[in-house]
Amino acid sequence: MTKDDVSKVIITIDCMAREKQSMAFVCMHVLHFNGASLKTFMGGGLYVAATADDVANNFLASIAQDIVDRFDSINKDNLRSTLESCLMLTDTKCNVPGPLQKEFGQKQMTLGQYMISKQH
Repeated sequence: MTKDDVSKVIITIDCMAREKQSMAFVCMHVLHFNGASLKTFMGGGLYVAATADDVANNFLASIAQDIVDRFDSINKDNLRSTLESCLMLTDTKCNVPGPLQKEFGQKQMTLGQYMISKQH
């Protein structure tokens, strides 16, 4: 992700209510990539800790690791799915998303060209 990217991840965090002050904090997070047309699971975690600070530190570390490990591959997978959808819905050419142009060697392609490229 770069500073110019707008909200491309959705993070949901939920914690169980503590009945007593002495009880541990139990919280979970779920992280999704928010693509142009698809929402894709990136990671999640469940944390039990004695303090809210420990839970927060675990969240930040885990969320950052999920983004670093998966963002590029998920983004390309979603772009491939978007291209495939376009190709299945038209008899003409579809624009190949910028990050995939090197992989396919062209800026536009037909379904036939895409199928041939998948054979290699």
